[in-house]
Amino acid sequence: MAEVGRNHSFPSGYDEDYVNPPDEDLHCVICQLPSKEPVLTSCGHRFCKQCLEEYFRRQELKGGPLTCPTDRQVLKRNKDIFPDRATERKILSLLIKCPSEGCGWSGELRAKENHLTSCQLLIACPNKCGFRISQEMIANHVENNCPKSEVPCPYVWIGCNSEILRENLATHLQCETRHHLDLACRKLKRVDVLQNQLLERVDTLQTEINAKVDTNHKTVEKELPTNSNDFFCCCCCFLVVFVAVVAVFFY
Repeated sequence: MAEVGRNHSFPSGYDEDYVNPPDEDLHCVICQLPSKEPVLTSCGHRFCKQCLEEYFRRQELKGGPLTCPTDRQVLKRNKDIFPDRATERKILSLLIKCPSEGCGWSGELRAKENHLTSCQLLIACPNKCGFRISQEMIANHVENNCPKSEVPCPYVWIGCNSEILRENLATHLQCETRHHLDLACRKLKRVDVLQNQLLERVDTLQTEINAKVDTNHKTVEKELPTNSNDFFCCCCCFLVVFVAVVAVFFY
């Protein structure tokens, strides 16, 4: 069994609305669609040319030998990969429907591009990606699907400010793995520095607060006896006056 099923980060075959379901032996083992520019391996497995090239490219990045995705047999590009012209003719003869809702055209796959140039219900993508889309779906296509739209790197939050064509995003993520790891390490170091600075500031504030509390406590202790003496003197004076008044009243 192939390790890779349909994966949108890979190129893909013909994803069309077919009048009749295509035979499975026309499908690319990787993308599970009728093969685009089909090639056949010496071990007897069929793939889209670009699907297999992308699979090989990823194997080369890992430093391993080139192997068939289905049975892991070692392959050589110039000896074990062959264009499958007979299958290509069958696939291009498959009947498909126009992708535009409301258009009643159907015809052979090979005639699709000619039809789209004249289909009044579709307009070309403004990014010139080759797709033709209904007017109401243009904005959604450009924002979410167009391979020629520039998108930010998903690691922008750690400092990667690259803007990449959507079709090149997977390649960017693979080729820049080390760079992204370096950015992540720097981000963690900055967070650690900020955390230490915050802790130092908290310690400083705590020391200042303790010092002010101690100062205020000593001030209160100094003022308390003076206030007590004043209160005692006032009481004595009041008592003397009271005694004098009583003496005058009775004598």
